[in-house]
Amino acid sequence: MEQLKSEMDALSEAILDFKQVANPEVVDAADEMIKSVRTEHTRFTIDKSYERFLVKHIKAEKQAFQDGDRTEPLCSCSNPYCNLKQGKLPPAVALGETTDDGLQAFLMEHDGGEIVDEARDQWVEDAGVVIQTLTEALSLLKSNELPEDRVDEDAEESKDETDAESDTDTDTPEATA
Repeated sequence: MEQLKSEMDALSEAILDFKQVANPEVVDAADEMIKSVRTEHTRFTIDKSYERFLVKHIKAEKQAFQDGDRTEPLCSCSNPYCNLKQGKLPPAVALGETTDDGLQAFLMEHDGGEIVDEARDQWVEDAGVVIQTLTEALSLLKSNELPEDRVDEDAEESKDETDAESDTDTDTPEATA
């Protein structure tokens, strides 16, 4: 999971570098793209973000199971006191070099743990959206050209502004008559 954070960090650094030399309109377009994932991006960059996500996800899924909104148990092991079934991360997670290492070590000796796989899949999917958006913003900055649909929008806005100005022009013969 650290590799996802590292990839986001590398993309963010490259984006900052290319913003220095890109056209202002291209920078604005890239900023709009980045703004759409800013909250998610921040979630991935805070300290212990994966561990926090796991705790929140497991607790929410435990509540959903208790409320009947989830049919599958969080863990299929036979231990009724399983931390995962209790909606908690196992203490063994803290023994790993990273949260993911600790989880992997725990799961190697534990039957079940389906909720961990679900949470990891959700984390990777969410991170993928952020990485994809950052990658697209970086590509835009590298090309230093607005996409064709954006160029068309800008031309349309410019035409609309020109039309509006000519509608309110008071120096025309009709306006002075």
